[in-house]
Amino acid sequence: MARFGNMNMIVRSVLSILSLANVLMLTSCVSLSGTPGSLNRCPSAAPKQLVGAGHNTLHVEYQEPETQVNGMPLRTLSFTTIYYDLGSGAVEYAKHNATDVGGKGKVSRDIVIPISAGKQTEVRVCVTATNSVGEGAPSF
Repeated sequence: MARFGNMNMIVRSVLSILSLANVLMLTSCVSLSGTPGSLNRCPSAAPKQLVGAGHNTLHVEYQEPETQVNGMPLRTLSFTTIYYDLGSGAVEYAKHNATDVGGKGKVSRDIVIPISAGKQTEVRVCVTATNSVGEGAPSF
């Protein structure tokens, strides 16, 4: 199995995201919970962001991985996936095809968190990267 840059985990790993006034930017990697190929929850290391009526849109930015742990260039990146977690489990929000099989691309997009009118809640956002054979890695 291939291992990807700056991580100790095979299969899929989750990106930790830093929250700055509704802008979420990748800062480091953390371990994935659940079985390979699934994401049960965004990790507790991913900071929480308060969202509520009128403030349920978050801006997410991250860079795709580009190297394996052994320092060799990544050549099989397939896609990244953004998830949100309102406390009851991670929900897939969107998949983004890799900008290049070697990674390095920057992803920047707004995500709308579905919450009931008049309510506020905390949300965690996390991202996975997956190669063409289903293994994955964090990007920095």
